[in-house]
Amino acid sequence: AALKKIQSLLQRLGLAQLPDLFLFFLEEQGTFYIRGPKNQEELVAVSEDYFQLGQGLEACQHSYLISASLDPALAETMLQLAGIEAVDIASFTGSKLGRQLVLTSPDFPDVSLMNFSAYTNFVGAWIEKLSALGRPIMVVFSARELLNRVAGTLSVPYLAQLEGQDQQVLRKRFERGDQQVLLALGSFWEGVDLKDLDQVIQLIVRLPFANPKNILVDKVSQSLEALGFNPFADFVLPLAGQRLQQITG
Repeated sequence: AALKKIQSLLQRLGLAQLPDLFLFFLEEQGTFYIRGPKNQEELVAVSEDYFQLGQGLEACQHSYLISASLDPALAETMLQLAGIEAVDIASFTGSKLGRQLVLTSPDFPDVSLMNFSAYTNFVGAWIEKLSALGRPIMVVFSARELLNRVAGTLSVPYLAQLEGQDQQVLRKRFERGDQQVLLALGSFWEGVDLKDLDQVIQLIVRLPFANPKNILVDKVSQSLEALGFNPFADFVLPLAGQRLQQITG
């Protein structure tokens, strides 16, 4: 499919056949992707051994991979994909502090039945309502486009995570109280310790499923399927659960 799109792009450029430059890519063993906005597309090649973490651990007698929230089944799946055969996975139950309250509403609309504009306005309205409580509000998005569109609906001041912006700088500004509302995505899903703030409201706009069009997600899914795994059940779903667990602490 990617090759056909390349040929289509070349035809738009007035080229009847592949230039010699592309022959190099076609001779290589790997998977090819087209990414980027229209008329600014770029070709990305991903080699077949892109995820051979085990090659870097061959000289190690013991390696310890530690996580506070990693799903054991997901860990085993990903390590097998990385070429690591012999692995022991241990988990330890920690004490819960009970400092959080998770709220959901059965009255919320079915998101799948709403168009993008309607959902954008719905999220913006809820942020406005919650701001009346006077508490710090961190709104976590899984896509930048939705973040930008929601930001355009708000009348309350806010901080927004810009592309390439240092997470720690943004976190400190939020903790300092520069604005009541923080619109965040990406790295904030990995968990942020807002130790200097009390009674923070976290608004999770959508469940954090990985974008299937992401190059790494697509490549991992293809590799897992080749090994006999179910990409959604063995990778996408537990990864979303892990991210949800991280953001809620």
